[in-house]
Amino acid sequence: MAKPRQTCKRLWYCVLEARNEEQPFMKAYVITTGVIFVLMTLVHLWRIALEGFQLAKDPHFILFTILSVGLSIWSWRVLRQNPRS
Repeated sequence: MAKPRQTCKRLWYCVLEARNEEQPFMKAYVITTGVIFVLMTLVHLWRIALEGFQLAKDPHFILFTILSVGLSIWSWRVLRQNPRS
C-alpha cells in the first residue's frame, strides 16, 4: 500500500491526499464526522432554547459549542477542496 502524500496550504490545514482507491473512504469519513458535528451544534442550540441563556455562563458548554461549529466548518471546507472522487 502506497503511503499518502501530505500537502499543506496552511499550517493547521493539512490534508492527506490518498490514492484514488482510498479517496471515497476519506470522503465518507469527512462527511460522517461533519454531520456528527453539525448535529452536536444543533443539539447545543436546542438545549439553549430549552434551558435559557444561563448556559452562556458555563465555559465548557461554550467551548464545546464553538469547537463543534469549527469542526463542522472545517469538514465542509475539506470537502470543497477535493470535489472529485
